[in-house]
Amino acid sequence: MSYRVFIGVGHGGSDPGAVKYVKEAWANLIISLELKRQLEAAGLLVGISRVKDEDDDINEEIREANAFGPDLAFEVHNNAGGGNGFEVYVKTNGYAAESRACAAFVEEEVKAIGQQSRGIKVNTFGWIRLIDAPSILTEGFFVDNKSDVVDFDTEEELKNLARAYARGVLKYFGLASGTGNTGAAKPSNTVSKPSAPSAPSKMTVDPAKSYLNSLGGTYKVTASELNVRAGAGTSKAILTS
Repeated sequence: MSYRVFIGVGHGGSDPGAVKYVKEAWANLIISLELKRQLEAAGLLVGISRVKDEDDDINEEIREANAFGPDLAFEVHNNAGGGNGFEVYVKTNGYAAESRACAAFVEEEVKAIGQQSRGIKVNTFGWIRLIDAPSILTEGFFVDNKSDVVDFDTEEELKNLARAYARGVLKYFGLASGTGNTGAAKPSNTVSKPSAPSAPSKMTVDPAKSYLNSLGGTYKVTASELNVRAGAGTSKAILTS
């Protein structure tokens, strides 16, 4: 059986993501392409949301991932906000145990290359909630923290992080040293599942609107502190708090 992994590449095109010492969308792409290469070399079937710098709506990413029928969905991001280190988000609904198991293997490998971890966390990101498979979302390092970026500001350093991610994924599937996964349901016929659709053509993306559309329903949110920025994204100036 060939396991199937779909990689979501955060941001892109008109949405650069967080920007300071490096541009997040660029770093995400370098990491994702190397992660794809490593997993394919190990015999996995890999889909990916984009292979170049282009607009990449999160709702389209989620549709592509579900169409691919993955055994694991892996979203690649990097962080901002003045912190330091790696963190990974996991499901709390279906496939919660499998998602956490994969996250633990990935975190272990990231720590092994010398990056500190802020831990395994939960959130209501659409990627985490809406994909019908074990799903994780990684934040590798903080692009606005010079001491954190120093180990990840070249292509080779970013590829080294990707290789750590790949080792964690392979451990999760029991294809490398480790305990293997916790029994995620696997498709009965992986070969016949549809390939991921081509990446969407150029479009105008409003990241905040895309995120809100992915949530669905009505929510009440309470925050201890809220930063009001000049525009969507943590790279924008804070107007007030």
